Amino acid sequence: MRKHIITILAGLMAFTASAQQPLSLYYVDNVPQTSALNPARQPRANGYFAIPGANVSFMLESNIMLKEFFQEKNGIWYTPMNHEFDYSKILRRFRNGARVRPEVGVSLLNFGWRGSKGYWTVGVNERVQSNIALPSAIFNMLDNGLAPGTTLNFANMRVNAKVFHEISVGYSRELTEQLAMGWRVKYLSGIGAIKTDFKKFDLTTGRDKWTLEAKGGIYTSIPNLKMQEKENGLVNFDSTSFDELKTKDIVNVLIPFMHNPGAAIDFGFNYTIDENFSFSASVTDLGFIAWTNELNSINVNGGYQFEGLEINVSDAKNIDYGEAFDNIIDSIEARMSPTLSKDVFATALNPNIYIGAAYTPIHFLTIGLLSKTTILNKTATQDFDLSLNLNPYKCFSLMTGLDYNVKGHLSANFGWSLNLSFLQLYMMTDYVPVAYRKVNIEGDGTVLPNNTGDVNISVGLNLIFGAKGYRDRPMINAYSDF
Repeated sequence: MRKHIITILAGLMAFTASAQQPLSLYYVDNVPQTSALNPARQPRANGYFAIPGANVSFMLESNIMLKEFFQEKNGIWYTPMNHEFDYSKILRRFRNGARVRPEVGVSLLNFGWRGSKGYWTVGVNERVQSNIALPSAIFNMLDNGLAPGTTLNFANMRVNAKVFHEISVGYSRELTEQLAMGWRVKYLSGIGAIKTDFKKFDLTTGRDKWTLEAKGGIYTSIPNLKMQEKENGLVNFDSTSFDELKTKDIVNVLIPFMHNPGAAIDFGFNYTIDENFSFSASVTDLGFIAWTNELNSINVNGGYQFEGLEINVSDAKNIDYGEAFDNIIDSIEARMSPTLSKDVFATALNPNIYIGAAYTPIHFLTIGLLSKTTILNKTATQDFDLSLNLNPYKCFSLMTGLDYNVKGHLSANFGWSLNLSFLQLYMMTDYVPVAYRKVNIEGDGTVLPNNTGDVNISVGLNLIFGAKGYRDRPMINAYSDF
């Protein structure tokens, strides 16, 4: 069972797949994907078609800073495995736990067109959102060991990973010459998910015994995962298996039916104050998925006391330690009472709130300031982005700027788009490290980023129609001179 769980978690982390688009894309309005951040923003094209499979996004967001895992003292470098390593900086940062959130986005079918009154978009994407949290107790354990009388709380250990289809329809309309509003509704169909929810998970050490107490569960919806119960009603972990996928199973996984239904919505507005200033705001991924198929939930509620092994020194060579370990595991299972159920559960998406302001001093330059707040369970992350968007010619645009995360790192962003007739190539990225340092561990020198653990990059190919501007208000003059 442990092998299967590790395999499932690793697979979901590796195939975390549309993911969040880079912040640097927000004000690049000649790239149609800008509307993914704010559905009110209309691309400078009468129509577009995103080439299937050629538009990909990858994001890795974490509060883990590499610089804090390599410390220099008197010319000698130390890692967390050395006794001289100072854990105080790590413990301050991970007071509420360490967080890793990877995502990858693949666009299967996305296109849009300008109608007589507004702009329509249609999208089909494969997505996964993952949020993995490690409790601060792990780092306290590494620092202080397991001295008698220590109580470690692992209840905030969290895995929330979900793979799902997304089908969306969006619409944006200029209500006045100054105000544009937009929305996007999404039908979601879940493929697979893992969710943990522990109300209590404590390990208390002592000289005579250790005590483990847990209350909570692990909820899964994974195609063809089969689990069974023992005669006493407890989970039979040895019987865990994956049935062979048949044609109908593959169809159910790859094609969005009414399995594990969900819904979400994006909405936003853009207000043009005058020809130089504009203000905008949006909310994306406000929704959830209800998991009703292929359910296997493991619930635990109990405690276990370990008082050690009685070993006869004269017979120590004949002890079967593997059997002894299996007996301990069986005893833990009996005391913790892990039961199997088919509980329906729900997972929320990770909503994002964008607030931005833009200044356009000349027709080919826009200076943008953007705030992004992401809601993760009961916590939030906050980023700010300052960008310079240069659009001198209809065939080429360039973007650069700075990102700041309130948890402590400053980084750069940049991007470009190139129009070759009706074919558009683009690349946008955030969180490019601006500071590096050379770390020397046991004689091996390596240059590492100093202050960031985040990555966010998007690349793609689009077919653009009417790239000069709007059907009723062509922007030819904007490209007449540099």
